[in-house]
Amino acid sequence: MVMDIGLFGTLRKLKIASSTLRIDDDFIDRLNHYYTAIVIVVFTFIISAKQYVGQPLQCWVPAQFTTAMEQYAENYCWIQNTYYLPLRHTIPKEHSHRNDRKIGYYQWVPFMLVCQALLFYLPNIVWRLLNWESGINFRAINRMTSDAQNVNPDSRGKTIRAIARHIEDALRYQKRERRDCLGQLRQAANKFLLCSRRHGVFLSLMYFLVKLLYICNCVCQFFLLNAFLGSPYQFFGWELLINMISGVTWEESGQFPRVTMCDFEIRVLGNLHRHTVQCVLVINLFNEKIFVFLWFWLFLVAVATVMSFFTWLYKHALPPMRHQFVLSSLRMADSNVRRDSRDVAVRHQLENFVSQNLRCDGVFVLRMLAINAGEIISAEVAREMWLSYRGDCKRPLQTGNANGPDQHMMGAGDDQSVV
Repeated sequence: MVMDIGLFGTLRKLKIASSTLRIDDDFIDRLNHYYTAIVIVVFTFIISAKQYVGQPLQCWVPAQFTTAMEQYAENYCWIQNTYYLPLRHTIPKEHSHRNDRKIGYYQWVPFMLVCQALLFYLPNIVWRLLNWESGINFRAINRMTSDAQNVNPDSRGKTIRAIARHIEDALRYQKRERRDCLGQLRQAANKFLLCSRRHGVFLSLMYFLVKLLYICNCVCQFFLLNAFLGSPYQFFGWELLINMISGVTWEESGQFPRVTMCDFEIRVLGNLHRHTVQCVLVINLFNEKIFVFLWFWLFLVAVATVMSFFTWLYKHALPPMRHQFVLSSLRMADSNVRRDSRDVAVRHQLENFVSQNLRCDGVFVLRMLAINAGEIISAEVAREMWLSYRGDCKRPLQTGNANGPDQHMMGAGDDQSVV
């Protein structure tokens, strides 16, 4: 019972385990939508516990104030914001000058963190919706590759054949044309956008688009933090760390101040009495550490995402790199490919296999298998598809009846036991 209401119980409910991860993205994608979101959610719990359970703000009120009046003053100051003023500065007489120094972010920190976590998860939702349109059931492939029975050679062979057939059927299904009016309009729009599924690049282009969304999200998060905190620094995390190292305290920098001022009015016998009290903003002790850490975390995630985007662009967008990847996979799974690839006719067959049958999306699926399920699984699936292409199996990739793709896609997507 204690674990259920504690931090570990909360994390357990969020299912932080590798078994919940799917094979339709890489580690950098999961660093954005999974691990970063979890880190931000944990920070949200910490801030919420201090903000709504403890006393995030305490004020030094006049001696004649009763306990109820003190509680009223603290609640009022927490709701109506406080303003920062260095201790050696005199309090401005003009109330407009005091309003210019108001600090209005600390009440909204939990909501801001939740919004940040949702923004990090949003590109993943877009990707899941888009890759479903490709016809490739990544969830079924993930379930089949993670089956413990794959240690048995017979079960492993069935799993490899089922995955290969499912990918073949999905790629063949993409080549179909719809003859109705709506299908013609959709094909015309897809051709204009150069992202038709019939071109075999739909899944790859959508993945690059989602990568760009991750990058844009990371960059926008910096501007969002600056606007939310009202920081005068463009890189407040770095400059705040420099201030902490060089000994510049919050009294000098004014960032995340601990001591603030608050003005409020009390009506007594029909007259308004204005009071100015000094308050300790305890919550800023946590806000400072959290936002400094979050800033550097965002910086590292942004750099890693940019590097991942250009790495994918280099390895996957260039046709020679796609051919090299498939050839390396085939050589790993079948030693005969290394000998046969020296023949000109076989080499031409390999080029057609990659460029006309697998195409960009097929290589993308194999690469995702290699990243998440292992290079051996990916190599064996590529070998099975290569043998199917050469006519060594009953259902070659380029032939097959009209009902085959739909039936096999349903079988591979339901369960391994259907195989």
